[in-house]
Amino acid sequence: AKLTPTGTSLSYATYLGGSALGQGAGIAVDAAGSAYLTGFTESTNFPTVQAVQPTFGGGSTDAFVTKIAPSLVFTVNSTDDAPDVAPGDGVCETVPGNGVCTLRAAIQEVNASPFGTQTITLPPGIYTLTIPGANEENAATGDLDILHDVIMNGSGAQQTFIVAGSGDRVFDMIEGTLTIRDVTIKGGFQEGSPDNGGALQIAVGAQVNLIDVVLTENTALNGGAIFNFGTVTLLRSTVHENTASNDGGGLYEAGSFTTTLTNSTVSNNHASAQGGGIANVFGLVQLVHTTIS
Repeated sequence: AKLTPTGTSLSYATYLGGSALGQGAGIAVDAAGSAYLTGFTESTNFPTVQAVQPTFGGGSTDAFVTKIAPSLVFTVNSTDDAPDVAPGDGVCETVPGNGVCTLRAAIQEVNASPFGTQTITLPPGIYTLTIPGANEENAATGDLDILHDVIMNGSGAQQTFIVAGSGDRVFDMIEGTLTIRDVTIKGGFQEGSPDNGGALQIAVGAQVNLIDVVLTENTALNGGAIFNFGTVTLLRSTVHENTASNDGGGLYEAGSFTTTLTNSTVSNNHASAQGGGIANVFGLVQLVHTTIS
């Protein structure tokens, strides 16, 4: 277990061991915050990730040295859309041993992690979501459900594209904090009631930070690009050419919540009813050096 610097709460806690006897002998922490544990185990199923010796070596016991990082970094290496083979094992791959890490698989690993904020790195490419199946809440089908704190770093909004191609929105922010940088999010489609937020739907209590992000060509009933029930901030971001069949072509602030745009642009969005750019229902929308057109 790791405590916060104040010692008043847990940063994370986990169990390390297999089904047989095991014992810790020492622990150390490096400058980056990674914990190193040593000890012995009699378990033939002691958990390993990319281990030098991945299986039990024989005899009565094996020694172990385990590193627990303060956060994991998953680097996506495939633009295919495929789920993770074993969410929660700390390895992003679609088939055991194949080393193929998709965006969907990385998010499933993040959602299942017992640790703190995780990071996903997206190289240049077009990441199209092709697995149909709306209203599933574990990112296995349809949109990408977020259930854990995560930072997602693209390679520039003109180089990294996340595209909905399965008749669903792109992101469903259910809980935690999601930070996205340097990405274009496009093509999300949520037309049937009460389906809102073509690019991004944010639940009560959740938070989203968009930095140098473009949201474009998304469609929904309300909130063509963003439907906010939580907290959302946009910095140096663009909401452009999104459509709502009801209210909030670009963004819909659902009431009693907070939306902040700084050095951003909301342009050429369309709504059939109110708020071609932004529709605000009793919420707080803060605009700082931001253009609405």
